[in-house]
Amino acid sequence: MKRSRTLFDTIRGTLTQAIASGEFKPGDRLPTEEQLAERFSASRPTVNKAIASLAKDGLVARRKRAGTIVLAQSAFWLPILDISRYVRDRGQAYRFELIDRTEGRNGDDGLNWPGLPPDISLLLVECLHFGDSVPVQHERRLINLDAVPDAATAGFETTPPGLWLLRHVPWSASEHQIGAVGAGAGLADLLGVRRGTPCLGIHRVTRHQDTPLTAVTLTSPAGRFLLEGADTPLGHTE
Repeated sequence: MKRSRTLFDTIRGTLTQAIASGEFKPGDRLPTEEQLAERFSASRPTVNKAIASLAKDGLVARRKRAGTIVLAQSAFWLPILDISRYVRDRGQAYRFELIDRTEGRNGDDGLNWPGLPPDISLLLVECLHFGDSVPVQHERRLINLDAVPDAATAGFETTPPGLWLLRHVPWSASEHQIGAVGAGAGLADLLGVRRGTPCLGIHRVTRHQDTPLTAVTLTSPAGRFLLEGADTPLGHTE
């Protein structure tokens, strides 16, 4: 039976999403427990529990006099963007199309996550993100169902998979590979560009502690998507 979403889940998920998207950057101070309790109509103990879970995952640090501080996750800090918010922040209308949703075992046709055992259950989700009806980003994502079982019952017809994961699944680390790629025939057709058009390619693996959660490849035509990060983030000092 699927567990119902609690107020604790809502607070934790909202704060995790805000940190992952860059709304709260490394070194920023979270709102106080009193402010969060008022915002979510929650008790102080529930808010305290949610913040304690973020601290346990290494997303924040609790200081006696400074409050709760967002921590950097790596030497190069790159936020996990909510593409729907990215598009809307640029004054464009957002929508997405679900192209494929396939469940199977690692190693099955089309399902390949190197480094994971062949008996791991995986969910493949492929979709296309639009800004003002122009394709902005193609997404091909594998989700480890052994680690994220609720994804098996998530339809992703109304909520894009990246946003669903940010809202529902705690994570503690992400690894990125970024490079220039040329659009192949199939991808060029989906993105509405000529074959070989230069694109920005991002491959990201997100983990919670030592458990891989999701591996995603994001491809955007040059000029339609801007990637921003920081090479000397705050948040390391005690």
